[in-house]
Amino acid sequence: MRLGHSPLGRQNERIECSRQLCINANFDLNALVRYHYSMKYWISILFVAILAVACTPTGGPPPAPPVSATEVEQITTATPDTQTDAKADEKKSDVLPNGVIFLDASNTIRTIGLDGNNGTQWISTAEGATAFSYNREQEVLAWSNGSQVFVSNKSTPQQSTEFASYGTVKQLLWSPNGNLLAVDASEATFLLDTNGEEISRINGNFNLLSWSNDNSRIILSNALGNGFLIHTIVGARDTIINIPTNCCAATWTQSGRFVYISNSIPDTGKAGVWLVSASTGTPIHLLSSKPGQPQLLVSDIQHFANDSLYGFFGDNIGLGSNTPLTMHSISADGQQDLVPLRSDSYQIRQAVWEQNGRGALVITQTATVEDNTLVWLSIDNAPAVTIANGIKRVEWFD
Repeated sequence: MRLGHSPLGRQNERIECSRQLCINANFDLNALVRYHYSMKYWISILFVAILAVACTPTGGPPPAPPVSATEVEQITTATPDTQTDAKADEKKSDVLPNGVIFLDASNTIRTIGLDGNNGTQWISTAEGATAFSYNREQEVLAWSNGSQVFVSNKSTPQQSTEFASYGTVKQLLWSPNGNLLAVDASEATFLLDTNGEEISRINGNFNLLSWSNDNSRIILSNALGNGFLIHTIVGARDTIINIPTNCCAATWTQSGRFVYISNSIPDTGKAGVWLVSASTGTPIHLLSSKPGQPQLLVSDIQHFANDSLYGFFGDNIGLGSNTPLTMHSISADGQQDLVPLRSDSYQIRQAVWEQNGRGALVITQTATVEDNTLVWLSIDNAPAVTIANGIKRVEWFD
């Protein structure tokens, strides 16, 4: 009997076979691993080759998908660089912080835009305006031909409605809110509502100076002598201010408790700046000439929210009312020295400050009205900008 066929032989054969299978299995596994990595390598090479062929240009990119009408409109109209440049150019062309309205030597009322050009006629020479006041709050113009008072809205500037009639009309002045119009009719001052109805009357010959910020009071100067008057609308109560001058400008403090009065007319040494209690009329000579120094003349002082006073100051060295004045600032209490804001000087007929204190419109005073020049003077001492010639009166427009 052969060993291979015996139970022990078969067992040994199975063991030997198992060993061989393991050897074979190990061989097959190693071969399989080597085969796997070799196939992965060649597949990678093949994939890269296919990708390179697919990405090679063959006559231009494929057509883009259709664009909707909305997208076309957005693309066509979106020009940010051009618009930015246009806005920058527009900003550069603006020489004024606001538009202006003025009465010229031909008795025409015109407006001018921010660029200082493009003047628009509002009241013609034929209508013969002699006085005006424009209210920016209500966008309404009041003007007079010397005896009648008319009103005209900004939306329809060529249409004027007769508002009131007096023998002589010298000045007009709207309250800040546009609800009351002061009419200087020589022998009396009339306060009218928006319907032209008389609310109050101040008898006497006065010049209109300034409304309080809350529209409740108006200050006037005595046209025939020294002194001022504050008229309170409710109760028609008057406060007399006894100071030895009647000229030339007044500005209210933000609280309305006090009034600053500036005088640019040489007199008995009482020029300068006065601070007056609005309730009692008690004056304090806040700023005047120093002993041994020329008389200090001050024109068109203005009080601002930062508690500073801006105005035009100059020493009278023999020129009297023709003294050139220069823009300065000073503290509201008058304790600090004058600080020059500009280096140029002017003989001033009228000055109107920009509401935020950025500068002032100035009408220069000359021998004839036709030669008067309207200039814009900024507080940063930038070159003066000439706006127009032959100007009688000016106000801010918008």
